[in-house]
Amino acid sequence: MPSGERAAGRVVRTQISQSPMSEDNADRPWESLFPYESAYPDQADAIDTLMDVGSRRGFGVVEGACGTGKTLMALMAGLSLVRDPSSSFQRVLVLTSV
Repeated sequence: MPSGERAAGRVVRTQISQSPMSEDNADRPWESLFPYESAYPDQADAIDTLMDVGSRRGFGVVEGACGTGKTLMALMAGLSLVRDPSSSFQRVLVLTSV
């Protein structure tokens, strides 16, 4: 993931920029849940990475400015894992600061 770092393969930290996503990123399970026309490239990368980290039982940290979609990214990754029939996930818990 070019915009983030992996520490010990378990914690992911990424920064979010806002540029439109290209259409060549198909076949992502979360796309059918995404409430907007498309995700920005960094959002899509973060969702994919969070799903990967979650499936390995890791912890993800997403860092970005207000309005970049951090909560939405966590929800898309979590809901996709819960909806995956091969996954053992049953619930989504997203924590945000106020």
